[in-house]
Amino acid sequence: MVEVVSKGSFYIDTIDKKEIYQKYGVKEYWIVFPEYDTIEVYSLENQSFKLFSRGTDEEIVKSKLLAGLEIKPISVTKI
Repeated sequence: MVEVVSKGSFYIDTIDKKEIYQKYGVKEYWIVFPEYDTIEVYSLENQSFKLFSRGTDEEIVKSKLLAGLEIKPISVTKI
């Protein structure tokens, strides 16, 4: 599951939906913060999300679930 957070949905995307996805057993949850050029990857462990990978700007984030999947968040202003 991937959520792209906006100012108007920050709480819903980072708290409410995260709890719902956790409750229903979503194995991996990516939260994209375009305003901060940041991605957080959470992995479900023992029925609870744990931060697995976090990247800001040029740092690479990785998936625990999909081997080999790596993404580098970049600023829209750099494109």
